[in-house]
Amino acid sequence: MIPLQAHIVTLRLLSSAALPPLDYLKSHIDDPLAWRAYFQLSDKKPSDLIDDAFKILPHEVVVEIATRFAEDVLHIFEKEYPKDDRPRKSIEATRAWLLDPNEKTVNAAYAAYAANAAVNAAYAAYAVYAASAANAAAYAANAAVNAADAAAYAANAAYAANAAAYAANNYDQSVSDSHQCHQLTIIIDVIQKRALKLTPTQPHTVYV
Repeated sequence: MIPLQAHIVTLRLLSSAALPPLDYLKSHIDDPLAWRAYFQLSDKKPSDLIDDAFKILPHEVVVEIATRFAEDVLHIFEKEYPKDDRPRKSIEATRAWLLDPNEKTVNAAYAAYAANAAVNAAYAAYAVYAASAANAAAYAANAAVNAADAAAYAANAAYAANAAAYAANNYDQSVSDSHQCHQLTIIIDVIQKRALKLTPTQPHTVYV
């Protein structure tokens, strides 16, 4: 793996030459240190950095990130509506697809997506914005399984998760900003875990 400082130097050189850093990330898409360097150096807003990640990451990684965003704020919904398990089931359906993407899990994800449409409609009329936003994050994560444009649904999940954190903390903008930065750490964590899965394991010595 390329050291963090090497990525930083390269990205600075690209910036000075007015070359697009996302092209560099595409060639190091599974390297969490490349993403860390990009997030660290960029003067973009966290929401724009999140959008950048969704533009180029593989579909299943985008769905994983959207699911993590939803899981991160699920407790807000369940605190308000402890007897409504539809958002949780929606997340579980998405997780099932991530573990084994096949027609059965796709159909289950789609059914959960439809069920969550009813959740959103039911709670839209109420003032518990944090709860409805938390559910919307699960809804968007689930929809990303089927979406041709998974990045758009993942962006919705990011927005809804951020809105949930914002509303749950008495509409404190600083909390909202902090949560967006937290979302960047989730992205890096997902990429890190993906990189570990893609790394060939060393052969084990068998003693007879």
